[in-house]
Amino acid sequence: MTFKQSTKSVAMALVFGAFFSSANAALIDRGNGLLYDTVLDVTWLQNANLAATNTFGVSGINANGTMSWTTAQDWISAMNSANYLGYNQWRLPTIKPIDGSATNYNLTYATNGSSDNGFSIDSPYSELSYMYYVNLGLKPAFDANGNFTSNFGIFGNGTYSSSAPYLQNNVGLVQNLQAYAYWSGSPDLSNPVYAWWVNFGNGRQGRYFQTDKYEAWAVISGDVAAVPVPGALWLFGSAIASLVGLSRRQSA
Repeated sequence: MTFKQSTKSVAMALVFGAFFSSANAALIDRGNGLLYDTVLDVTWLQNANLAATNTFGVSGINANGTMSWTTAQDWISAMNSANYLGYNQWRLPTIKPIDGSATNYNLTYATNGSSDNGFSIDSPYSELSYMYYVNLGLKPAFDANGNFTSNFGIFGNGTYSSSAPYLQNNVGLVQNLQAYAYWSGSPDLSNPVYAWWVNFGNGRQGRYFQTDKYEAWAVISGDVAAVPVPGALWLFGSAIASLVGLSRRQSA
């Protein structure tokens, strides 16, 4: 292979790598306080504790951002009424059964991710657990064999909040992530007084009384900053044209 051919091959590899790696990325910063999950096709609010500084006029929200499940629903509705960041499709994350069904939750406690109740649940059907384990790469408080670990949680050292005020940390692209439980928008279908949550303090997914006070994190279905396919193809074509021009100059 000549030097010119080698240079061209490397350039092509860089173009293809840049074009396709962005498409395969798990979490992308869309700007304006928005993060897009390319796998789950959902856009997250970058600030994981917005409620602590903006209640949108909803009562019943504590200074640390915790609230009941019903209040969390009201907070989401208020966000939509305010057209926050220019969008009115906000919702709480969903937790569906890991078997992909609509209602068949496995309530048996497990630490190996085989149940809807427990640890190491990296199923894409749980948007919150998927964020914890896959997007952020955080560890559970108990391994698959039920042994206690020391590197779990948002600090990676087992530090978590057991009482208010709750600890928080910026993890990856996520800001103000609380070492505490976050409500999902999914009620417990087997018992209407419960709703599902995920604890970002230790990685536990479970359900509890809707009257309890947990954090709320808003999401939007889909990519709010999606690049139209023609535009993406134009960028790709421009890169190819640049390579062709480079090859011609080298030949000259």
